[in-house]
Amino acid sequence: MVLLAKIIGPKGVRGNIKIDVFTEDPLFLVRCPLVYNEKKEKLQFDFVGWVSRPSKIEARCHGISSREQTQALKGIKLYTSIEHLKALPDDHYYWKELEGYKVQFQENLLGTVLRMNNFGATDLLEISLSKDASSVYLPFHKTFITNVCKAQHIIFCTNEAEEWIQNTN
Repeated sequence: MVLLAKIIGPKGVRGNIKIDVFTEDPLFLVRCPLVYNEKKEKLQFDFVGWVSRPSKIEARCHGISSREQTQALKGIKLYTSIEHLKALPDDHYYWKELEGYKVQFQENLLGTVLRMNNFGATDLLEISLSKDASSVYLPFHKTFITNVCKAQHIIFCTNEAEEWIQNTN
């Protein structure tokens, strides 16, 4: 599941919805062939207008026709499957696709990617360490990452990354 958007709440009295969209193109939400909620219930949206650019839209959800129904959707997160996202160049990655990749320096397995995060400064790989149950954060930056092999699901690290992991654990 890839998080696309979050329903902010109702807009007007006829069941329109304000949605905060997290994709580069906010209109992808209405063009995406499969959008679903946390319960895996399929939802389909029609674009009505912009609430505020660049990421907040007003939309109609099929089957929703009142403010009360829309209010019940407030806070719901909207997802799709990664296969519905556009293909990226080899040197670009969706966070979700890196989950489960092995992280290694030369032939030394350091751990496995649990998830990606960004707390404001840079993208971080959260890595579950091979030697114990702990995890560490490693900046997803060329200083620490030499190559990402999509075919083998491996992220190759620099010597600095290995030292970073050893010093933060």
